[in-house]
Amino acid sequence: RVITDDIGWGLCTLVSVAERLEAAGVHTPTTMMRMLIEWHQNLMGKEFLYNGKLRGRDCADLVLLRPGEPLELVARPVMAPQQQWLSTVDEQAEDRIGNP
Repeated sequence: RVITDDIGWGLCTLVSVAERLEAAGVHTPTTMMRMLIEWHQNLMGKEFLYNGKLRGRDCADLVLLRPGEPLELVARPVMAPQQQWLSTVDEQAEDRIGNP
């Protein structure tokens, strides 16, 4: 169960986001993720990757970011420079309780 869930609902989902980012012009290497998907899909008797893309017969069973869908479904839009999406280590330390 762990392998089937992690591959189909984890790595395949991440690769679908990466494919969408690539289409938007953001370089997102996924070589290792694709290698893991290919290896596991052979063990599971599934087909997620077809010719290196998430176009396999079993992709219909997954929740993937499809071509043309807005990236805002999975990430916040890019904000103005004065607004910061990621926090610094010092900002995180204020909210941290116990050991870092």
